[in-house]
Amino acid sequence: MPVTVKFFASIREATGVDAIDVVIEQGESADALLRRLVVRFGEKLTSALYDSSRALRKDITLMVNGRNLRTLEGLDTELHDADVVLIFTSIAGG
Repeated sequence: MPVTVKFFASIREATGVDAIDVVIEQGESADALLRRLVVRFGEKLTSALYDSSRALRKDITLMVNGRNLRTLEGLDTELHDADVVLIFTSIAGG
């Protein structure tokens, strides 16, 4: 089943594309999707997503169908057919 993944800001720079469709298994987690993306895009994306301890960087935001993963089940959130996943870096400042 396909999900659409859209990349923004430095994540787009790391992948070199705006969006892709990824075929995943029904109920696969957001974490598993990220692992698939790292395999596909390599070290540049790994560095953009993860800190030195291999934890997801705090400034990375993932949204599924307009909902922030932090308000769902985090990286354990299950994905479903035709979901749209947005991945971007949070912007802060003043």
